[in-house]
Amino acid sequence: MDTLFQSNGWQAMYKIGYYAEIFAIFVENYNDLIKTINTIQSSNQPIIEHFAQNHLSRYIFNFLASATALKGNCYALMKPYKDTELLEKYKEKTNKYFLNNDLVAFINDFRNYQTHYKVELSYVSAKNQVVFLTYELLKQSKQWNSASKSFIQNSGEEIVVEDICKKIL
Repeated sequence: MDTLFQSNGWQAMYKIGYYAEIFAIFVENYNDLIKTINTIQSSNQPIIEHFAQNHLSRYIFNFLASATALKGNCYALMKPYKDTELLEKYKEKTNKYFLNNDLVAFINDFRNYQTHYKVELSYVSAKNQVVFLTYELLKQSKQWNSASKSFIQNSGEEIVVEDICKKIL
């Protein structure tokens, strides 16, 4: 039985299952967050609904953490393929989609900010959207690398939470 579990085929299946589990967690966190945002934004009284949603900060935190974990675990799963064509293709695709991507940098830095500095509170905008205020985020300028700072600055006065979630999915 040990031979089976140590075979390349079994190890590949294990890695695919592991990745599928991490991806399922990410999707579940996305769905929880979007459902809550939609409840707030479609309410007749979105500001009151926003305050009534005592899980919103947790859903945002979990979404950011799972997005970052998904990316990090993918890198870890690819390590054994060092010096292979598969790894080169993987690097090519990840560089295409993630390198120099201000949104990806923001998600990563915002996860670090939420984890190590403070959980930033969201607000309801004049357009009844759940947002983060960019001037609040920029108060802690050392928390952001140049790409994530650029994303924040280019977002205007507010970062619409639903928009960044949909873009990152």
